[in-house]
Amino acid sequence: MQHRIVQNELKFRWLLIIALVITSLFSLLVYSNVYTIVQNTVSSPINFFTRSALGKSPRLHPMIKIYALDDVSVDFLNRSDMTITEWANVLQGMAESGPSVIYVDKLFSAPQGDGYKHFNETIKAINIPIVSAAYVTETPIHGKSPIALDQALFSLHKAVDRGRFSILEESDEDLEWLTVRPASLYGPHRNIAPALNNLGHAIYHGQGLVEPLIRVRDDKVIPHMSFIGRNKYYLDKGAIYINQQKVPLNREGKILANLVNIDELRGRTFSFKSSIARARRGMSFDSVIKPGQIVVILPAMYTGNTDMVPTPIGYIPGGYVMASLINSAVTGRWLQHIEYEFFYVLGLTLTGIGLGTLTIPILWFAFWISGILGIAGAGILSFSYLEMIFPWEVYTACFFTASLWTFIWNRQIRERTARDDSIKRKERHDAAQAVQESLIPDARDIASIEYSAYYKAAEVTGGDWYGIYQSQDSQRIFLFIGDVTGHGFSSALLTATVAGCIKSTLGEVDENKLSAEESLQLVARRTNQVIYKTGAKAKHLMTMALACIDLQDRSLFYMNAGHRPLFLIRKGAVTTLLQGGSVLGFLEDFFSDVKRYPLQKDDLIFFFTDGLTENEGPNGEILSNRKLKKALKGHNDVYDVVKDLQSMSAGIWQDQEPLDDCTYFAIKILDFTNELDKAPHPEAS
Repeated sequence: MQHRIVQNELKFRWLLIIALVITSLFSLLVYSNVYTIVQNTVSSPINFFTRSALGKSPRLHPMIKIYALDDVSVDFLNRSDMTITEWANVLQGMAESGPSVIYVDKLFSAPQGDGYKHFNETIKAINIPIVSAAYVTETPIHGKSPIALDQALFSLHKAVDRGRFSILEESDEDLEWLTVRPASLYGPHRNIAPALNNLGHAIYHGQGLVEPLIRVRDDKVIPHMSFIGRNKYYLDKGAIYINQQKVPLNREGKILANLVNIDELRGRTFSFKSSIARARRGMSFDSVIKPGQIVVILPAMYTGNTDMVPTPIGYIPGGYVMASLINSAVTGRWLQHIEYEFFYVLGLTLTGIGLGTLTIPILWFAFWISGILGIAGAGILSFSYLEMIFPWEVYTACFFTASLWTFIWNRQIRERTARDDSIKRKERHDAAQAVQESLIPDARDIASIEYSAYYKAAEVTGGDWYGIYQSQDSQRIFLFIGDVTGHGFSSALLTATVAGCIKSTLGEVDENKLSAEESLQLVARRTNQVIYKTGAKAKHLMTMALACIDLQDRSLFYMNAGHRPLFLIRKGAVTTLLQGGSVLGFLEDFFSDVKRYPLQKDDLIFFFTDGLTENEGPNGEILSNRKLKKALKGHNDVYDVVKDLQSMSAGIWQDQEPLDDCTYFAIKILDFTNELDKAPHPEAS
């Protein structure tokens, strides 16, 4: 019962550690480029597609009117653009109808015609903002002069000094998303630049991402087109506001455009042909443009010249992204970002781990699938109905991993427990196994090692024996494996006598504080005397391998009394530990050298008796030393060692009755008392 309590406590601690590891990994993932790629290529398209299918995409505000220079317009003009005079006349005619602002998604860097004076006079006389596009680049354009940034529009002082604080009070931490990237601004041709002084950048980063501001100097920013004109923006404590509403930004300081349904954008886009015709005829725009409307003109919408950009809803004209941003500024509908992802990840990790403890596979699978679909569905529906960007792909992966790992881990533990219980039940009904269990001390509470063993007697009682003991100061672990010649009741009786002798001698070792080498030599001498006096009458001898793990010295002290050598498994490589010595009980006096081998953490030491390599199958085949060594190669888990050898030996022996007892066990070094430098690997035999 106590052992089970300890096991449960260890299991609980491991689950907590795993929860923290998974939580940390997935929390970091939210801040990584991997998440950005997954979000842009997988989750965002799913979010937008589902929202569109549910009919929850934002509608274009009735006050926004879009005109496009399309194929019909180009055919009407018989050229790809209007002259500068035509542009002046169209803009003047539209402005007379009283819109609040006119956005022209055009640089005007190469105007056609020579009506510059007319254009400048006409545009300057218009009393509403005419917003046009500008281009920001870090590489100067040869032969073209950049636009001077002396307008108040580009002043960061103007952006932050809104009766709240000045630029000198705005901390670097508050504006860390608005980093300085030295660049130049290019826009309208120099002959018409004086008339077009409402400039905003039209830089697009793909996948629906736009920078609201580009900071090109410490005190100079270039706002996006959609942030000027009718709209008013300002900065406050590191956040950006437009029309008194906070604009959510991602961690890179960009906006994910709340894209209007593409079908509605197309349906609400009017050909520029009628506007050109009205201006030529001097007709009023009052019937098509209402006072206060926002006019958006997209001059590059004809075949072969449309700027198609990648977005979560597919490739669309870049002007539609700008129109969606203007729509958000008017309606206040921005995509919100969920914060404090760590706590969501931790909660879902613990939920997944708790679910993974279910013992019924079909029940676990049903809840597991339901949880995955529920988390993903909640994230997608939150986007569709609440316009919240919920990183459901990370949360789903977190829940998926935690639950699956815990279920598999628990299943392995249950299988291992069931296997151990089955072995114990078999031993309780088998006299030989019961005798051996009574002779072998329980080493499961030795924290520095992990071990697994196998024993099978050739008859009802056997002569194989192994023992694992820990010194009183817990700094040394004594390991023994022995094989009495023959088997049967007399062999088992001698085995029991030897076990008692060794246990008694180890008590004397603790009392006298003998060294590891002295301890092994004393045990060997006392055991030899017992076997020489007791076993001689029944003509029994005993081979034995005696070892001591000194945790402070990080060493294995080893002596051999005619027994099979030990194998040291380090990082998958197998080394034979050879050491000579006479059989116990053959002579009255016994002496053998003790050899020291340096140890490392996670080393495995394998002990076995000759029954493992000498018992034959139906056709005389055996598990040879070469096959045994090859089977041990690459292992680092004691349970796997024993399990694999059981499977291999069973395949060789099949139903053949064993002629000799078979015992083997593996010890793994889990920890040492002192963390010293790594020991060198002993030379392989």
